[in-house]
Amino acid sequence: MALLQGPAHAATPTEVAELSEDEARALFRRYRFAENGGDPCCNHCGSPAAWTYRDGNLYKCKQCLRQFTLTTNTPFAYRKLPFKTILLILAQFNVAYQGRSALEIRRDLRAKVKNYKTIFVWLHKIRCAMQAFERRTILREEIEIDGKELKGYIRPKNVRDEKDHYRFPYGAPDRTLRVTLARQRGGPARAWVAKQEHHPIPPFIDVVDPNAVVFADGGHWGQIREHCALKRVIHDHHFYTPEACTNWAESGFRVLEGMRMIYRRILGNYLDLYTAQLTWRLSHTGGGPDDSFAALLGTMMTPGRSPMAGYFLKKKAGGSKRRCEIINQDGEPIEWSPPNAEERRRARKEAKRASGEAETPRVADARSAKRWRDGFEFMSASEFMDDPKRMPLSPGVYGLFLRSGERLFNLAGYFPDPQLPAWDYGVWRNGYVGEGYSLRERVTGHLLGSIGDSPFRQSVFAIHWVAGTGELGDLKSREASEAALSEWLRGEVVIGYKVCGYHKTVEKEMLKRTAAPLNIRDRDPSPFSRLLSSLRQRFREAVVAAWEPPPPTNRPRQRR
Repeated sequence: MALLQGPAHAATPTEVAELSEDEARALFRRYRFAENGGDPCCNHCGSPAAWTYRDGNLYKCKQCLRQFTLTTNTPFAYRKLPFKTILLILAQFNVAYQGRSALEIRRDLRAKVKNYKTIFVWLHKIRCAMQAFERRTILREEIEIDGKELKGYIRPKNVRDEKDHYRFPYGAPDRTLRVTLARQRGGPARAWVAKQEHHPIPPFIDVVDPNAVVFADGGHWGQIREHCALKRVIHDHHFYTPEACTNWAESGFRVLEGMRMIYRRILGNYLDLYTAQLTWRLSHTGGGPDDSFAALLGTMMTPGRSPMAGYFLKKKAGGSKRRCEIINQDGEPIEWSPPNAEERRRARKEAKRASGEAETPRVADARSAKRWRDGFEFMSASEFMDDPKRMPLSPGVYGLFLRSGERLFNLAGYFPDPQLPAWDYGVWRNGYVGEGYSLRERVTGHLLGSIGDSPFRQSVFAIHWVAGTGELGDLKSREASEAALSEWLRGEVVIGYKVCGYHKTVEKEMLKRTAAPLNIRDRDPSPFSRLLSSLRQRFREAVVAAWEPPPPTNRPRQRR
């Protein structure tokens, strides 16, 4: 702790910029030899006596006769930048609580540093020093632990359309990682990267005082009870309870989200270093800028060469890219790197071959006039309402077929379009086409939901109201009307669904191939779509406005 004592003479970039090179060297020397009062001491044998050469840049130990400099056996070793520039990089990094990107710092220091890679390596050297500091931390007293999922991102090839190119970002499970954060209340923090949030429990137990009390949520944290006391809060029922709360860990993840906005892509080979920066920031929130800069400079003085030294030189000589350190399911640290495109393609093929699953329908199949209907499975609404789990949670497209579809559309004033042929399934006629990331949730909203969640339900309500069929009752009560519509749909609807990727494009292509009279938002305006839109508006003003307001869907937040 002697390395971290005392405020710095210069803490902000402006103050460092006013220093001369000799003053920057003197400040650097003060923290380099803080344990010896600023006088040079040997980092090999620990002798406090050393000669200083005439130029003042080289020292020699009086005991082991070894020569050393200010940066020998430190992360600053083999530097090429002046001391003032190094301190400027540290000050720029320290000035923002959530950090600054390498590109932004290079823009501020473009007169002193020409290459972006230089700033990139130096910032990761700082994070490596923070990681070494974190691994010496022991957690005591009251500790909160929680996990956060960081999803990967892959930008697929563009899908060419007649009008534009449309990109579809989607999560990549094989690139998804989770950060497990353990934060002592009013104290330091530790973090681990893993595939599942409970994998780092063994290393967490190794750094926790047995007399500590751990607070967690409803995850797989039961193993902690074998080592120390554990109290839990189930967030499905409570935001917090009088005896358990994880707000400190949640606030740490809020800082991590801010870092993702700054650095954009922290998921990958450097995520463990970014989490080390997170825990270092959380552990040094109490002091001012002087204390924070002094702690940062003292942390960088820890003995040992930085693993990021000569990083790009190693890659140029045939070395591999740095790999992220994660915790496997046995609690052991391993190196991990995100798979490339070829590895992902091979893994998908092997998984489908092992499970016997059919290939995902391609977008080209939806564009084919003959094949776009292939792959659909059908289920009656009564079967779905009795057991919604019969439909998968996978993304895909669906169609809602009505037994009395032709009669219902005629009541609304629909005229068939010869360019859009009807899609029939036996005596049922398609009325609505949709897509979703979860087929089960989307269909549940249409058949068992409310008028506010489903445009399909709203259209059916409006047509029955204007035609005066009386099949749904007097429509004076929200609850009774919704129940009557759900019961009517039970016997009148058949669901056709297909699991597929690029479901938004598939739905768009389906609407170009077939008639779906109740789809008015995803089509070009037509006379019937304008008529149905006006009819729905009149129904909302005349009927829905008189209903009692729907019950709140979110539990009100409790405060202490």
